[in-house]
Amino acid sequence: MCSLYSNTTASENTAVGAFSLCANTTGAANTALGRDALKSNTTGSYNTAMSLEALLNNTTGGCNTSIGHAAGYDATTGNNNLLLGFNAGRSSSPSGTITTQSNIAVYGNNNMTDHYMAGDLRLTTGGLYVGGSAAANKLDDYEEGTFTPVLQGTTNPTVTYTHQVGKYTKVGNKVTVNYYLETTAYTGGSAELRLGGLPFTVASGTYEWSAGSITLYQVAQFNETVARANANTTYLTVWGRDTLTTSGTWSSKNLSDWKTSGTSAAMATVTYFTD
Repeated sequence: MCSLYSNTTASENTAVGAFSLCANTTGAANTALGRDALKSNTTGSYNTAMSLEALLNNTTGGCNTSIGHAAGYDATTGNNNLLLGFNAGRSSSPSGTITTQSNIAVYGNNNMTDHYMAGDLRLTTGGLYVGGSAAANKLDDYEEGTFTPVLQGTTNPTVTYTHQVGKYTKVGNKVTVNYYLETTAYTGGSAELRLGGLPFTVASGTYEWSAGSITLYQVAQFNETVARANANTTYLTVWGRDTLTTSGTWSSKNLSDWKTSGTSAAMATVTYFTD
C-alpha cells in the first residue's frame, strides 16, 4: 500500500510496509521497514528506518538511523542522527524533540532508569555531563599516569637520584599526586627547597595554593610541616612552623636543609587544581 508510490528517478531504495517511503521522489539508498517508516521522505538519502512510524516526518534529512516504534518521528531535515528505541528523539526522550538537529545520538525514552553494558565506554572528544546539562556538570577529563619528581631550588642543583616515583590521577581540573623522591648527593643550587616535576601546572589564580601531607627523611624539619602546591608552578614547596600557636610563623625550607651527601628523601600526597 503506497510504498515508494511517488518515486521517480531514485534508486537503491527498499520499502517494506504500508506507506513506507510513500512520498519519496529522488531520495536514494534508503531502507524503510514498517508501516509509515520514512513516510514523508522526499529527497533525503541514506536513511534507515525500522519499525512503525520510524522517521515518519523526515523529508530531506539524510544519513539518519532510527530503530524502534516512532523513533525519530519528529525529525524532518536533520542529518547523521542515531535514534534507538521506542520514541527516541521525541519529547519523552532524554534529548527532547529532535526536528532539524544533526549529529545527535539518542537511545530510549525517559522511562529507562538503568543502563548496562560490558567493556569500555570511550569518549574520545567532548565530555560527560553528570546530574545536569550545565557547564558545572561536565566532566571533560580523566587521566591516570606517572611523572618524574626532581629536586630543585630557586636555582637548580645537579642531583644524583636513587628513586624518582610519581603517580597522578586527574579528574576534571583536580589533580592528586603521590610523590616519592630520594637522592644521595647534589651540588650547586640555592635558596628555596622545591620538589619539582608535577604533571600539570597549578591553577594561576590568586591564592591557588593547596597543601598535603609530607614525610621527610634526613631533612631538617619543622614541628608542623606540609607540602604546598604553589599557584602557576609545577613544584611543591616544604612549608612549616615550629611554634604551634596562632602566632606561629610559616616559612619554607631551604635547599641547604637537604643533605648534599648521603640519603635524603621526601614522600608526599597533595591534591591541587589546574586552570
